[in-house]
Amino acid sequence: MSSTVQSSTTTKRLHSARAAGPISDHDRSDMLAAVLEIAGQIAGILDLELLLDQIVQQTKALLGYREVALLLVEGDTLAYRACAGEQAQRLGTCLPRDEDSLPAQALRLGTPIHTAHGSIATFPLLGDAQPFGVIELECTSADCWSAAVLEALAALARQAAIAIQNAQQHLAAQQHVRELALLDQIRISVVGQPSLPDLLRDIVDKVTTMLGYPLVSLYALRGEQLLFKHQIGYSTLPSRLNWNERSNTISSTRRWRRASIS
Repeated sequence: MSSTVQSSTTTKRLHSARAAGPISDHDRSDMLAAVLEIAGQIAGILDLELLLDQIVQQTKALLGYREVALLLVEGDTLAYRACAGEQAQRLGTCLPRDEDSLPAQALRLGTPIHTAHGSIATFPLLGDAQPFGVIELECTSADCWSAAVLEALAALARQAAIAIQNAQQHLAAQQHVRELALLDQIRISVVGQPSLPDLLRDIVDKVTTMLGYPLVSLYALRGEQLLFKHQIGYSTLPSRLNWNERSNTISSTRRWRRASIS
């Protein structure tokens, strides 16, 4: 029997089992097999948007849930980044992380949450160092969250979190390579500038336009003072700073010979 036929047969059995009642040991095996198939399909996807879409689409198709949504952490919110089912209009909407919704609770507690005698459950997507978001599932009937189902879906959430972590790391690496290339372009473009004031202005201008930073300022050290040279995006900046002042971010950068972010 081909893998496609096996997958279709497994899906039909899972649909029937979920409609019939508590999941049996045989159905549990089918569900774990479907989770492994989903994990295999998403493992090599490094495009984040494609990955998120595949997670929800394959989960809905192979496990038979009515609605599947994936929410990612974005600052203080959880944003709906991928949806499969009838509620695709939720895409782009956000939930506060400190509210009492099921997704927010699952993220805060780091454990699956489901409604009592209800049809909705959420599973946190936990990375090595941080949570990435949650996956939210809705089945067609109440009381569908047996211990065996929760175990299988927790395994799926772990595999989804690993895939998302890999995709985000790949995206960060690509961004780093692009920034290094842009910095080299900036170096090449300003290295022949004979005028020091024009050189400093060009550095700030190109960091803004080529790297996309909205706020950029440049100070030059003279004796014990940092003298303002050029800026973009700020309303006002001090014309000079004492680099020995511990409270000053720019001064701390000079004193400790490293970048400082405030």
